[in-house]
Amino acid sequence: MENLQIIPGVIIEEKAKVEHEQDMLYRQLRLPKILPEQGGIGRLPLPIWHQGSLPICTGVAAANCRMIEYYLANGKMVNLSALFVYQMNRLFDGLDWKTKGSTLSASMQTLQQKGICLEKMYPTTAENCARKFPGKYTAIQKIMSNADKYRIKNYARCENLEDVLLALADRHPVAFSMIIYTDFYQAEKGRVSPCIRGERIGGHSMVAVNYDLQQEYIEVVQSWGKNKSGPTDKGYMYIPFTWFERKIENDLPLMFEAFVLL
Repeated sequence: MENLQIIPGVIIEEKAKVEHEQDMLYRQLRLPKILPEQGGIGRLPLPIWHQGSLPICTGVAAANCRMIEYYLANGKMVNLSALFVYQMNRLFDGLDWKTKGSTLSASMQTLQQKGICLEKMYPTTAENCARKFPGKYTAIQKIMSNADKYRIKNYARCENLEDVLLALADRHPVAFSMIIYTDFYQAEKGRVSPCIRGERIGGHSMVAVNYDLQQEYIEVVQSWGKNKSGPTDKGYMYIPFTWFERKIENDLPLMFEAFVLL
């Protein structure tokens, strides 16, 4: 576990505690029904990212969600650029390009208003992350034109565990940001302890893909690679419901941002 070097990439702001009134809630878009014992999208041929020391988890989560939705609609897995989303997020968050991290709400705005380009158009590398978005107009024009092809029409907010389960039951992945603690890194074969202990690390974005009501966990795809010596199960983790239900100081939920693409 000593080789796991992850920089938290989510900026936790006061505005994350009180969502915008105009945001749609996912539960408002569907008729209530009894949830099956298990649900979600299953396992898809999704590329597993390893963000390493790059604070781009909000971009990875958005890219994974868009790749999953595209695959479910078209039967084809495309490799989309997490770094493109991360760089565009700075515009919506109003951050200097040297600031580390962004918000997941900015990722949703990026997907809706700018889209997301193919990975080969703007590779997610440390070199590209360390410098400003391509300065040449022709390069930017090509990237933005490609990104526009993968824009989403809309997105909805998931406020709590119930919303996440509803979305997964309808086969929609959920991108979410969660405050994690050092014990989160101690997961064995991806199974996170229901006990929330250790030192607070910061905010981290992931994508919920499946759930199990009997075992009371959400399966998520991580951005920590497939290393067998790490805390994941080949890139996936299983987070108990308790992590999605717990609140900390100032009534801030551990899961403080969550969205589903529409």
